[in-house]
Amino acid sequence: MPQAFHWKFFGKLFLIAATLYSQPLQCSDLSALFTALERPELLKTNMALQTWAQELISAYAPKYWFDTDDVGPSDPLQFIFNSSLWFRKPGTADRMMAERGSFGPLDLPLVWNDPGPARPSDSLTGQGLYLRYERYENSGATTNRSPTASAWEGTPVLWRLGARIRDDLFIIEYWFHSDFSRGGPFGLGAHQGDWEGVAALVRAGFPEPEVFTHRLIAMYFAAHNRGSWTCAQDMEWTRDENGQLHPEAFAALGSHATYSKPGSHWNRMYWENASRGRPWNTWKTLRPLVLEPYFGFSGGWGQANIFAFRSGPMPPSSFKKMPNENLPSCPSRPTSISSPRD
Repeated sequence: MPQAFHWKFFGKLFLIAATLYSQPLQCSDLSALFTALERPELLKTNMALQTWAQELISAYAPKYWFDTDDVGPSDPLQFIFNSSLWFRKPGTADRMMAERGSFGPLDLPLVWNDPGPARPSDSLTGQGLYLRYERYENSGATTNRSPTASAWEGTPVLWRLGARIRDDLFIIEYWFHSDFSRGGPFGLGAHQGDWEGVAALVRAGFPEPEVFTHRLIAMYFAAHNRGSWTCAQDMEWTRDENGQLHPEAFAALGSHATYSKPGSHWNRMYWENASRGRPWNTWKTLRPLVLEPYFGFSGGWGQANIFAFRSGPMPPSSFKKMPNENLPSCPSRPTSISSPRD
């Protein structure tokens, strides 16, 4: 009799567990959402998480403004297809590792076995790998015309979950690529390849089951080797075709350093201008950075030079992230809050 009782007891437990397991996952806390944002491939298997993630990521994707004479953003995949791969070692001539067209994005994360970054720090002391852009016979950063605005429509903005400051406060990174940085006056700081962007400091939570709220606290605008945080209420905002608010970001002519306001900005070396020229609606072309086939490559994204500031930068990787220090103290007034979904 006691034995039969145990079998019935465990049978009930099994039925309860099977019933719970068969229920769709409810996105009622941030832990599941954070896991999916760190591993975006999981979003394909859960519609609830996918809905919240898409809303969150697109809400703070900025409307970027570029000068009408700027080359603007470009797809990093095309940069790879139009580049050769080189190795630099102090005291020797740079050696071509692979010709243009003989390798693809998936090959790049596999060619560096050292634990540190692959980008040569400079030609005198550093060694490593770099891509050399060879689409044009003369690949100088000042020799190429600006494309039409329609050429940007399919160009991706690459997002990644950044640092978690605390349970409900975290950073979302938004990166874009450009084939060239024209630098400042007289080509000062010009180089092949360019990675710039912004980072959104966001507070989010589930005050009730299946009710997801979020708002922007501040945004980091990357400018060269440093940048600055701006509180949400001090930023420029615009609405998309559906009435959704988006922050605005302004890329400086030539260098693509990003600022929160249009106008002239001093960057420690020269004045540069960021204008409200041609818009780029980044929320239309979002792609998760960690699923890009080249993600993990930390070599130079452009030809190396004797001066580090004239060399191709490192792409965003585990060694290159948006900063999460010196966070601003901003008022708690909400800027953007999602509406509960039916």
